Amino acid sequence: LDTPLSEYLNGLTKSERLRRVLAANYPLHGIEPNDCPLFTHFAVTDSYLQSAYRVDERKRPMAKAFLFRLRELGVELRRETEVAEIECDGRSVSGVRLTTGESIAADVVIYTGHPKELVKRCGALRPVFRNRVLELEDTVGFFTACFSWTADACPAASSDVFIYRTLDLDAAPGRWDPASRDSLGVLYLAASPCDEKGRYPLVAIASAYHDEWKAWSETETGQRGLDYGSRKWGLAEYLLHLIREQYPEFAESVELIDSNTPLTL
Repeated sequence: LDTPLSEYLNGLTKSERLRRVLAANYPLHGIEPNDCPLFTHFAVTDSYLQSAYRVDERKRPMAKAFLFRLRELGVELRRETEVAEIECDGRSVSGVRLTTGESIAADVVIYTGHPKELVKRCGALRPVFRNRVLELEDTVGFFTACFSWTADACPAASSDVFIYRTLDLDAAPGRWDPASRDSLGVLYLAASPCDEKGRYPLVAIASAYHDEWKAWSETETGQRGLDYGSRKWGLAEYLLHLIREQYPEFAESVELIDSNTPLTL
């Protein structure tokens, strides 16, 4: 089970196309086939297959479903509210302080942001841990684009789609920079069920690195300037081009709606 995935596939079949199909979903774990232990690939694939469900958002968008259920449970939701500090009493969390100066007492604080931002907001962390986090190298992020698909059928609605630019396992890294038109890698597509207006909501996901967006890392959403917008929409248009290239018969049925960078996500 420690055998690398690529070695296992090379011994399994001589068909380059079949090897690519069997390894197509390796971006799910982010370990390239030459380095990925067979057990890891099988475990991730099994988990993916056991939980491969689509959310039907035609009656209620998932975000609204979350909001509805949270409010049912008595959760208070605050939008556009920034936490300045995670307050501690010794080694225990005691609450959070907002940028407005307001403090909210809490026995437990769940933080889902970037680890380096946690270090900035929590002074009670041990120096050794703080330094370790600050020295961490950022892993690959994602650039996503959302589309409306108006044809009678959408290939990505019935199954997930992995679009590769090559069949060579060794030459196709899962971390693909969409800014480079010659780069090799994978583009992932998935669509939700068709809505009452005959549209399939389609999402395209490609890899992106945080340092490519470093110039805007200290800015806020909606206030990042024309250069950011131009780069963002240029990449989204490129993904649209790739989708139309892959499905020329549906080229006129795909419309770009929105896009997100690693800063957004």
